[in-house]
Amino acid sequence: MIGAMLCKYTLLVVMGIGAAAAGCLRGGFEPQPQPPPQPKPQPSVMAVYPQHAEWNAYVQNDNGGSTAFTQPDEPCGEQQTGGYSACIHSGERRKVVLPDEMSCVGLSATDALGAFNWVCDESGASVVFYSTGLRAGKGLADLLDLHAFRDNAVVVRRDGASIAQTSATVWWNNPVLELPSNTNEGVLLDSPGAIYLLSESRATHGFNVAADGISVVVVPGATLRFAGTTNNCTYDVLPTPEHPCALVTDGHDFLWFEGDFDARGALAGIFFHSSRFAVVRNFRVQNSWYGLLLVNTLNSIFTGIRIGNAERYGMIVRASAENTLSDVTVSNSGSGGGLGASGLLVEVGSHDNVFSNLLLTNNHQYGILVNNDSDRNTFSHLTLANIAYAGLELRGGEGNSVSQAVIVNCGRLGIGLGDENGVAMAQLVSAHHGEHALQMMNSTNLEIRGNVLLGVHPLACRVVGGDGSGIGAGCSDVALPASTQLITAGIDLSTSFGGKVVVDDVINATDDAGTQSYDLDRDWTHFATIHRAWGLDGSDFPAEDQRNTCVTEGTCRIWDWRLRSTDRVIFKRSSKAIVENVLFVPGDACPPAVNGDRVLTDGRGDTFVFNAVERLFDGQGDDDGLCESDEACIASPNFGRYQGEGDLVGPCVFQDGAVGGVTMYARQANGWAG
Repeated sequence: MIGAMLCKYTLLVVMGIGAAAAGCLRGGFEPQPQPPPQPKPQPSVMAVYPQHAEWNAYVQNDNGGSTAFTQPDEPCGEQQTGGYSACIHSGERRKVVLPDEMSCVGLSATDALGAFNWVCDESGASVVFYSTGLRAGKGLADLLDLHAFRDNAVVVRRDGASIAQTSATVWWNNPVLELPSNTNEGVLLDSPGAIYLLSESRATHGFNVAADGISVVVVPGATLRFAGTTNNCTYDVLPTPEHPCALVTDGHDFLWFEGDFDARGALAGIFFHSSRFAVVRNFRVQNSWYGLLLVNTLNSIFTGIRIGNAERYGMIVRASAENTLSDVTVSNSGSGGGLGASGLLVEVGSHDNVFSNLLLTNNHQYGILVNNDSDRNTFSHLTLANIAYAGLELRGGEGNSVSQAVIVNCGRLGIGLGDENGVAMAQLVSAHHGEHALQMMNSTNLEIRGNVLLGVHPLACRVVGGDGSGIGAGCSDVALPASTQLITAGIDLSTSFGGKVVVDDVINATDDAGTQSYDLDRDWTHFATIHRAWGLDGSDFPAEDQRNTCVTEGTCRIWDWRLRSTDRVIFKRSSKAIVENVLFVPGDACPPAVNGDRVLTDGRGDTFVFNAVERLFDGQGDDDGLCESDEACIASPNFGRYQGEGDLVGPCVFQDGAVGGVTMYARQANGWAG
């Protein structure tokens, strides 16, 4: 009726309009055509810090913002201290804003190259996805073509179905240059911010990185082979170089190196002198005098490091501070002999460094040697095996700490402390050594927590001098905390590990059913799992003829240091040792082994859950590898480095204690079936 009245009114006022009249005949207005719906704007990828957006750019952290994504867009300070997380690698930080989304529930994001971790943030007016860093196993090489960055795009999904996708674009403008050919003499790399790329194997006379912000990338499948004799580096502060190095930098910051090196004849595969905020990632080196050499290096991070057949030392950390070294394997180091040759040497006042997830096997004299007033260094999640003299020795330091360490089959002793003060230790396993599981000489103010498992030895615990703290002569309990369990009944690790590999390793290029004769041209660093390394073959494990490097007179054997699922000593027993842990069930209360009161406080003052490791590069923690409050972590059901494999499951419901607010995950698979 109303429509008819309106039409009558229209006819009276505007006569002769046929359309209106026709509309009135049907009792209402004719629907007007609507414009076609506009396509929904697609999001774009933007730099979180547009003033510092290029690769190897950094901004200062904890500078007024509340998260790593909300700091002022200001450069990392020249004198910044506090570890790698004191600044933010803004070059890795990108964001995608979804203006129509208010909640992260059901949402996920991935990039087309599968290179980055992404997190969802719903704290603002719209949902934002942020990249937090490269995924495990990925590197800068995954972002590059021969002469430029590859296009990349982000897809956002709700419950698995795509709801938004950015255009494929290049995210960085750094020049990508071919690594210069230099078969006659060393070459300077001095274009600030440039990425130097080697796409196929070739020889070099060495490179000197002579500007800030430079990256050197050897793509997977290629090897940079050192063949030089020109001196381009010096171990000490001398006016002229006295050694040849494959890759060296002195006084330059914000660097990124990755790839495979064969550095035979070089002092070092990579030599950092007086550098800050450097990244070495997915790096393999073999045959050098020292694999990785750090002198006066600060606030840097080294992860995915594989060092094989170094002539003297796998790694040296000298007068360096506040660095993180994680996921490191060093095997057959000291093959050239020499007093003190070690897998890892920390010396000359190095302090406040964190070493986590280390596998050091078949090294000449020491697995790890820390001396010369090196203080407050933290070692966590270690497997040290088949060492000629001692697995781990700390000398003359203060505030060093060791947790989650399995040390087995060393020539003289497992763990040695000499003139140390204030060492904090937890979760120690030491067995099958020539003389002592534990030796403490003139050491004071020791703190020991968790479980201590010691094997049968001629003198398992040798204690001389000191103040009587911790463990006394004869492995007696000297005022240990009530929660500490000391087991000295003689543990047996002879069947705990995967052991000798007797079939071809599907990744290693030179083994024959797990063995090879000694030769520099062998593949010393590539294996089917990160838990494998070369060593001496010898007789049945553990045996004296397996302790040392494999050299010309020995048969080399690949060893697998994963734990067997049938082991009843250190597999799935990190809580009470004598019984299996409570099962990790996503959504249920976390197992007691990873409660917030199973903690150790190191000399730096950091308190961490000793039966867990930090999940790196997730945008949540400080990326030092230790499980601290308000971080995402991965549970450690076993003793030592091996803590399972595969994807993460969880989280469980964390029980707060001295450490709280942890998001705890676990590995999907645990234990080698053989």
